[in-house]
Amino acid sequence: MIIVFRETEAKMIEVIAIDVSNKLNNFAPSSDFNGLIGMESYTTEMEPLLQLDSNEVRKIGILGPLGIGKTTIARYLFNQHSQDFQLSVFMDNIKRNYQAAAAFSDDYSVMLDLQKQFMSQLTNEACIKVPHLGVVKDRLKDKKVLVVLDDVDQLIQLEAMAKETCWFGPGSRIIITTQNQKILKASGINHIYKVNLPSNDAALQMFCMYAFGQKDPKDGFTELACEVRSLVGRLPLGLRVMGSYFRGMSEQDWIEAVPRKIMREQSDSEPGNRQFLNDAIDVGEGLIDDKAPLNLKWMELSYTNCLKELPDFSTATNLYELDLTHSSSLVKLSSPIGNAINLQNLNLSHCSDLVEIPSSIITNLKSLDFYGYSSLVEVPFNIEEVIDSIYINLSYCSSMVEVPSSTENAINLQELNLNDCSSLVEIPFSIGNAFYLQKLNMSYCASLVELPSSTGNTSNFEEHDLDHCRVELPSSMRKLGGLSELELKECSKLEVLLASINLESLGEVNLSDWSLLKNYPENSTDVQETDPWIGRISGLRKLVQSGMEKLESLPPLPDSLWELDADNGVSLERLGSSFSNPDINLSFLNYLKLNQEEKDLIIQTPSNEYAVFPGGEVPQCFTYRSSGSSLTVKLNQMPIGTSTKFKACILCAGEDKKGLREWERASVCCSITTSGGIALSSCLKTIEQFLPGNLYTFEFEVETDEVTSTELVFEFEVGYADLIKKGKTLEIKECGIMLVNMIESFGNDNSSGAINGARDGFDVFVSFEASNTISIVMNLKQTLKIEQYVRTNFLSHVLKELRNKGIDSFIDNDIERSKLIGPELVEAIRGSRIAIVLLSRNYASSTWCLNELVEIMKCREEFGQTVVPLFYELDPTDVKKQTGDFGKVLGKTCRGKEKEDIQRWKGALTEVSQIAGFHSAKGENEAELIEYIATDVSKKLNLSAPCSDFDGLVGMESRMAEMRQVLQLDSDEVRKIGILGPPGIGKTTIARSLFNRHSQDFQLSVFMDNIKRKFVIMACSDDYSVKLDFQKQFMSQLTNETGIKIPHLGVAKDRLKDKKVLVVLDDVDQLVQLEAMAKETSWFGPGSRIIITTQDEKVLKASGIDHIHRVNLPSDDEALQMFCMYAFDQKYPKDGFKKLACEVRNLVGGLPLGLRVMGSYFRGMSEQDWREALPRLKIHLDQNGEIAGILKFSYDALNDEDKRLFLHIACFFSGEPVEMVERCLEKCFQDVRQGLRVLSEKSLIYSKSGLIMMSTLLFQLGRQIVQKESISEPGKRQFLNDAIDIGEVLSDDKAGNSSVIGIDLEWNKDITWTSERAFERLSNLQFIRILGKGVNPLSMNYISRKLKVLIWPMFPMPCFPSRFNPEFLVNLFVRNSNLEKLWEENKPLKNIKWMDLALSRRLKELPDLSTAINLYYLDLSYCSSLVKLPSSIGNATNLEKLSLNYCSSLVELPSSIGNAINLKTLSLKGCSSMVKLPSSIWNIVNLEELNLENCSNLVELPSLLRSEIEKCTKSDCSRGSGKIIDRLPIIAGLLSNPQFEKNNTITYSESSTNIEELDPWIGRILRLRRLVLSGMRKLVSLPQLPDSLLELDAENCESLERLHCSFPNQDIRLNFANCFQLNQEARDLIIQTPTNKYAVFPTEKVPICFSYRSSGSSLTVKLNRLPVGKSTKFKACILCSYDEENNFGLWETASVFCTITFGGNASIACNKRVERVLPGNLCTFEVEVETEEVTSTKLVFDFGLLNLDFKTWKIKGCGILQLLEGPFEDFEPSDIELVREDDGDERLPLL
Repeated sequence: MIIVFRETEAKMIEVIAIDVSNKLNNFAPSSDFNGLIGMESYTTEMEPLLQLDSNEVRKIGILGPLGIGKTTIARYLFNQHSQDFQLSVFMDNIKRNYQAAAAFSDDYSVMLDLQKQFMSQLTNEACIKVPHLGVVKDRLKDKKVLVVLDDVDQLIQLEAMAKETCWFGPGSRIIITTQNQKILKASGINHIYKVNLPSNDAALQMFCMYAFGQKDPKDGFTELACEVRSLVGRLPLGLRVMGSYFRGMSEQDWIEAVPRKIMREQSDSEPGNRQFLNDAIDVGEGLIDDKAPLNLKWMELSYTNCLKELPDFSTATNLYELDLTHSSSLVKLSSPIGNAINLQNLNLSHCSDLVEIPSSIITNLKSLDFYGYSSLVEVPFNIEEVIDSIYINLSYCSSMVEVPSSTENAINLQELNLNDCSSLVEIPFSIGNAFYLQKLNMSYCASLVELPSSTGNTSNFEEHDLDHCRVELPSSMRKLGGLSELELKECSKLEVLLASINLESLGEVNLSDWSLLKNYPENSTDVQETDPWIGRISGLRKLVQSGMEKLESLPPLPDSLWELDADNGVSLERLGSSFSNPDINLSFLNYLKLNQEEKDLIIQTPSNEYAVFPGGEVPQCFTYRSSGSSLTVKLNQMPIGTSTKFKACILCAGEDKKGLREWERASVCCSITTSGGIALSSCLKTIEQFLPGNLYTFEFEVETDEVTSTELVFEFEVGYADLIKKGKTLEIKECGIMLVNMIESFGNDNSSGAINGARDGFDVFVSFEASNTISIVMNLKQTLKIEQYVRTNFLSHVLKELRNKGIDSFIDNDIERSKLIGPELVEAIRGSRIAIVLLSRNYASSTWCLNELVEIMKCREEFGQTVVPLFYELDPTDVKKQTGDFGKVLGKTCRGKEKEDIQRWKGALTEVSQIAGFHSAKGENEAELIEYIATDVSKKLNLSAPCSDFDGLVGMESRMAEMRQVLQLDSDEVRKIGILGPPGIGKTTIARSLFNRHSQDFQLSVFMDNIKRKFVIMACSDDYSVKLDFQKQFMSQLTNETGIKIPHLGVAKDRLKDKKVLVVLDDVDQLVQLEAMAKETSWFGPGSRIIITTQDEKVLKASGIDHIHRVNLPSDDEALQMFCMYAFDQKYPKDGFKKLACEVRNLVGGLPLGLRVMGSYFRGMSEQDWREALPRLKIHLDQNGEIAGILKFSYDALNDEDKRLFLHIACFFSGEPVEMVERCLEKCFQDVRQGLRVLSEKSLIYSKSGLIMMSTLLFQLGRQIVQKESISEPGKRQFLNDAIDIGEVLSDDKAGNSSVIGIDLEWNKDITWTSERAFERLSNLQFIRILGKGVNPLSMNYISRKLKVLIWPMFPMPCFPSRFNPEFLVNLFVRNSNLEKLWEENKPLKNIKWMDLALSRRLKELPDLSTAINLYYLDLSYCSSLVKLPSSIGNATNLEKLSLNYCSSLVELPSSIGNAINLKTLSLKGCSSMVKLPSSIWNIVNLEELNLENCSNLVELPSLLRSEIEKCTKSDCSRGSGKIIDRLPIIAGLLSNPQFEKNNTITYSESSTNIEELDPWIGRILRLRRLVLSGMRKLVSLPQLPDSLLELDAENCESLERLHCSFPNQDIRLNFANCFQLNQEARDLIIQTPTNKYAVFPTEKVPICFSYRSSGSSLTVKLNRLPVGKSTKFKACILCSYDEENNFGLWETASVFCTITFGGNASIACNKRVERVLPGNLCTFEVEVETEEVTSTKLVFDFGLLNLDFKTWKIKGCGILQLLEGPFEDFEPSDIELVREDDGDERLPLL
């Protein structure tokens, strides 16, 4: 492509005139800011911050409120200094001119647009292209620029235009004006100028300049001017506005306009009704109020040592907190305090004489503090009454002997602190029932001997502190799946290592000072090695092993480790681990025996933190070493590169003369300067434990791209981190430096030299002939020869225009020319991004130019260098064919030259002539051509700038790996791929990352972002017009044609059918969008990929897209890292911020959008700021509306019906069962199930474990939408969720509140006690959830008859009020209530479907259920006072689930239970008083699950079988001494108790001991999964069993001989352990049964049918022929030894693993979990080996057996049998021979 400019003379004259005009304007003198009041003082104060003489790149903030003059100061500085910079730009009014949070754009698009605007203004290019965010850095990193970013209000604006100082060249200054200091802090800007208000004098002068045009008031106006100045408050903006307002007014006008007084707007007569009182009389009047106690909320009486009794609290119903700390004379709390029903926090710490607390107050407390109550022997109240408490503190109650056993009833208890209860002997077993318990602190409980086994039942456990205890840990702790912190410091009696703990969840383990810890249970020697299980704690962040003095080595440790503290382990020699986490902190203080190899490993570990180990001198590996605190590093070559990384070490003086404590915290500072004294950078590390005699190593990076000196000086300083000792430093004995690596250096050997001391390459290299002579014909037909025209005119203008756009060009002005180009010029060519070849008539006259051209074309081929040819008054064809005048010149040059050189020259000329470039002809407008050339070069530079926008994004690599499987980029298939997920989850980011990585591999590519918002479909448009417009936009962006015409929809297919294209259609929400731009794959050429991101699965399905990647929420770890990247600019929290960061992550719910917004919000905040902000965030996450602005588009796209459903879920039903939601709302919506499906398809809700879930941010969005229905009058909203609003509506007895249909009062959100008629005016109320306090239960008398859902756990009344009407009630949830009965008389219950009365321990009877025909679910678990069920239960014919667990007083079921024919689940677990079941139970034909576990008095079951029961569980069914159930007709699975004792038996008829055969009916139980026959010692044979069987347990069936059955299910587990009478046919059947699990049966040796056998745990297979095939299956077996080493328990579970090795390459082929491993029994299983890549003729099989404590058991023998069926079909059996290892070379034929 050749571009030719031919313009008219008139056009050229116009361009000249405009250019001259612009130049005149630029030369015009400026006096805009002369004489501004106070400006000189402002600039003088700014000078120390600007440091304009320094080469440092500096960002300066100008901070102040609106109207104080920030912009004026910035403009003044810009006008004063912009001429001293290469490039400069003033981006004014960014907040208003460049809306960063535009609703139609995603975050990345906003940043791209901002950077485009920035670069456009800076380089003066109107249509600049910015493909990614690396352009600014690439273009400006070596330019000295002055940038002013005015009125910045969002961090994203700074990150787009000036994120890092390394983006700009030395001496650059970036000035930011803003009102928001948080933005400056978040961006790491420390140079901040805070603009203060002017002085009174200066303010008066400012006002007068605007009012009178002079600095002083006019005569007679001084007093008036001063009054206005005072009124304005000296704010410059106000002074200007008011000055302009009064300008030209007469004195009388001034007097009338100036306000003389301010009227009160609030109540004049009743000061108590005002918000604030400032007048003394009003204050006094407001305080004389006899209702004061009613409003009392906080009361602090701490340290009132003489206080013996409290005042009357009868009216203190709103008292919230009472602090009685150190009220040591207080004996009791009087009963009137019980009226403080809203009291939540009671602090009684150090109340040493207190003996009595009324129970009425205890019931409502959330926090109860007994800290330091040293005389307390037992808790002075019944702890079960503290039903609401979340936190109980009994720490330092040193006399307390026991914790009450009723702890289990404190059901809401989350934290129990028993720290330093030194007399505490035991913890009650009931602690395991404290369901919500998360934190248990038992540190320093020195008398505590053991923990109860029930500890493992506390399923919500997160932190367990056992420091300085002498307990051993129960094995049940393995169940604690949520345990994240385990403190075991100095547990001196602990002997067993914690192999049983759930390793996945632990984030911190402290193992320090375990002096008696055993390595294995049977070995009591001191710890010398840590068990390898620690390496499997995948989430471990911190490991403390300090003080383990006998420890000799470490096992491999997990990659997640951030901190290893192994101090004072004097015996440690070996580190069996490498440390791959770049953020790890290693501490090996005083490990004096560490060998040199291990020290080298520590030194070589890359870490952004530090490492410490003992040493007396700096190691030799540090290239530069010095005694003292400074050293000089000499650089061998220049330039160095953009930045250089160094590893440093320091050693402090051995003698501590400065008061260094044993565990002193210190800061290490390293300052780097050039030998010329120019400061480059500094590094600051905080070290927690700083001791003399230990070496401290750390890494830091120095920006060296502008370094011209060959020497760098490093100066170290160590100071105390303690604020008290700030300023004190420690003496450094030695220091050392080594170079780690060079970053962004030249990249190959040929680019390492220097070019005249130049920088790291140039943007452009220009090749031209310097002696051109061109004739210009004038009108007088005279010929004038102008020498050097090209060089001095055309080329100089090109170079100038490039410079104006910030483009550096290399010209060989100062290089002496010869026939050959030297290495300097080669380096210049190779170091340039673009080469411009200026071809003129005489270009070929120079061999220098021709050799340059050859080198340029070589770089184009090898390195992809961009070449731009300019044909100046020269026909490109003449260059290509070497003809015309150009050919003549070339011919002359070639005379006498080598043939090889001539061929190279001609080849280069031919090649360059075919490259798209520019053609300048005589008489054309050169000015426009030059502008076009410069713009094109700028565009090419931007496109070639390296992109790192998505490098290091958390989780992106795993997402890319998942996407590559879907993309199949190597295939020529045209593929459409959908990326599906809810808004804000990262779909667009994944798509952008893919696009940036792969777009260069396609002929054409386009990213159509934000389609839903940018390309809105107008309601008036017809479908075809919409499609035409979409295709026009699509083709315009794809082909980069702005005025493209699309006459019909066939254009896309016609233009693209043979092109390989990459298309990303982002945020598609309607099918018409896809149909317009990518309807068919046939529209695109082979290998094309079309990626669609959407939150609507329906769109993808409708378009026939099957390749869908569903984006899931990141893991907790990834979410934390994402948040930390935005909050701290690193992947982990800063010190002290971990818990706060985790709390924010949990609040956001892991949604990446929320993590980004919240991270940016917290960036730069102090720890205190975080703590203050968090409570607000819990109420309202989206502080600036950015999240809502994005998410609300999804809501707005719904129809009205679906919007209502969305709001119902957000405000009330999120987290509820799907089925319950459907049934509760089925009469509120036309089709609630379809509505839920729509919301799910649009990713607005999702289902988890049968519950409807909504992300936290969408949840809050819905509530915000409802809140905005009526902000000032909450009674006019549909739903009330805020406690304040609920309290206001329920206490307002005047306003009508008929709009309210739902109320949700959350946990810990209490309101002022309401009246009995609180619900009277809420006539449409349908849904209530009361979890907080303050609602009067008597108000149920006035509840709406429309009520459908009532959720009120801990309902306080013994019976519902008499007028309560449940006629329309669908769901009644009153768990843990005080109810004794529901209501006095019969009530209609025709709509009730769910009743949950569990844990209502006082409930004695149920109401009449005659009308409850739709009842579906009834839960009465733990209703321990319930004696019987009403006979009307039989009327509940739709009842499917009935739970009576632990109804310990229930004796029998009514016979009418048989009428509940649809009952599927009946659970009677723990019904210890129940003696028998009614025979009618077998009428329940749909019964699937019957649970009789722990029914200890159950004697008999009816013998008649009428149903196929899927699960029937039974354990502990004993009565008296060993009696059992006499009749149990069937066992269809023993699932609830896998540890069923061996001496228990399950009987079939009268006596279990006589059973020899099972009836064949058992084979007809079609859904049978598990059959347990263990202990049926006379059982002789088994009948045919159902194919559904997954597990058969026939252990200890000693007489079992025959198996009249087969086992077709390939997932079956067979246990015939100790079935010694099995005949050979039965054994063969077991071996031949194909199973993916395992089979066990007794034998003394490996059966002969295993072709390959060995004593021991390994054997070798020899292959006769290669290749083998894709994979091969083997049947393997192992036989356990009877050795004493194998210390088997009765019910040992183990993992059997098999490792296969071939040619030295090992791979794990099998890992089976076997529930029962016993000696003398053979375990068989199948192993599949991938043999496609096998090149060796030997396969070595190694077997191992590992128990749950990670102890290896000995294997007596093993065997292998090849399975011929399956994937090994291509080869004959003779292809493989199996050689027995123990039989030498004896060969056995394959079976």
